[in-house]
Amino acid sequence: MNNLARTLSLLTASFLTLFAQSQNRRSPELWAAIGVAEPLVFEDPNHDVNISFGLVNDSDIVADTDFGSWKIFINGQKVPDSHWIFGNGPGPAGPGGWERLPARGTFIFGKAFPIGKYFPKPGTYEVAWKGSRFSARPAVVRVLPQKK
Repeated sequence: MNNLARTLSLLTASFLTLFAQSQNRRSPELWAAIGVAEPLVFEDPNHDVNISFGLVNDSDIVADTDFGSWKIFINGQKVPDSHWIFGNGPGPAGPGGWERLPARGTFIFGKAFPIGKYFPKPGTYEVAWKGSRFSARPAVVRVLPQKK
């Protein structure tokens, strides 16, 4: 009985250790959102649409954001220069840059999108932001014909 009790005790301890390790390896939950300051703009190639981005790490461990996978989509079409857009301008200070989001941390930033390049004609545009570890619901931009 002594050997059986010892074996069960060791098995229980091993199981609890493995369970604890598996809980610590859970993938961090990332939540993303985008928004526009001006949902209605007039057709003007010299004007920008300012889009805000937010990324939240809802976990208690550092998250790998897979920065290289970040893409912008306009009306379902991938914007070819997405990586340049995100890589251009100031980014987070610290050793991880955009790649690592601290536990319970956030990235909040904005980018300017020239209307003439990204929203060239009057109409309604859905702008989405996706990465391999998150997907934001689209924001909507409506471009109205230029006032006469």
